[in-house]
Formats: sequence, C-alpha cells, structure tokens
Amino acid sequence: MKRLFCLLSALALLLQPVHAAQPPQRYLALTFDDGPSGELTEQLLEGLAARQVRVTFFVCGYRVEEFPDTLRHIAAGGHEIGLHSSRHDYMQKMDYAAALQDLTSCMQTVEDCCGVRARLFRPPGGLTVLYEEKKEKIRIGIGKIQLGLVPMASRLSFWSGFSIPGRCETRLKIF
Repeated sequence: MKRLFCLLSALALLLQPVHAAQPPQRYLALTFDDGPSGELTEQLLEGLAARQVRVTFFVCGYRVEEFPDTLRHIAAGGHEIGLHSSRHDYMQKMDYAAALQDLTSCMQTVEDCCGVRARLFRPPGGLTVLYEEKKEKIRIGIGKIQLGLVPMASRLSFWSGFSIPGRCETRLKIF
C-alpha cells in the first residue's frame, strides 16, 4: 500500500497545471485511500497545492475523528472527498444493515467535520471478493444514500505494465 501511495504521490508531483487555453486531451484521476493521516497528508496537500493539482481522498470515519483539521484542509484545497468506511471494515463481513449504517455514519462524520457531503464511495478491499448477491445489496445501499461507487485495482500487479521514467524514480526516493 505504501508503494502504491508513493507511486501516486510521485505522479501527482509530475503533473502540470491545466490551462484553459490548452484543453487537455486526457485526464488522470489520482486517489488516496485510508486517510487522512495527519502530517503525511498535510505534506501531500502542500505539494498538490504548489502544482495546482486536485485529487480525491477516500477517507475513513475514525481517521477523520483523529485528524479533523486535515480533513478541513483537504476540503479547503478543493479536493474531492469520498468515503472509505467508518472503521475500514470489509463490507463482505457485514450484512446489508451494518454496511448501510457504516456508510451513513462515515458520511455524517465527514459532513459534520467539514461541511462536505461525500458523493463517492470506495469499499475497503474493493468489491472483488464479494458474492454477486452481496455486491448487489451494497450497490443498492449506496444508491439509497446517493453515493457513486468507485472501484479500485484489486492487485498491485495492475501497475506492472507501466514504465516509470528515471526522473520519477528519483522523485520517489526523495518523497
């Protein structure tokens, strides 16, 4: 997870601001899960702000309670805030009612902290390990509270086909 975080952080550092005079042909969406993480997230926010990069942070309710000021900085920086569950429990271990309660609790924690109503949800561990029946129940639940589901790569091997330029490797070591 730390390697993936470092890779995504390095990619964020390499991005240039988008200017209206030159509309981009492609977009890259950077996301960070499991936070906020206090000082580490604050350092990341500084780097993103310096480069005018906006990302999505999928946050856990218990981490928001631990680092409320960091979540407020995320919101103030114009970043998207999504839910990643209240306690980072895997949805496949919950029944429908427990999963819905977890999400509504996390959503309320975020909204109470920074005034932002989350619109996105990324389940811890993804939904790849759920039986189809349970997946459908989770989808129905997130639809009830008006959340969009954002999947994740289930394995780090997703990144194996990408080559990393030398300057990116250098930045990874520095970061």
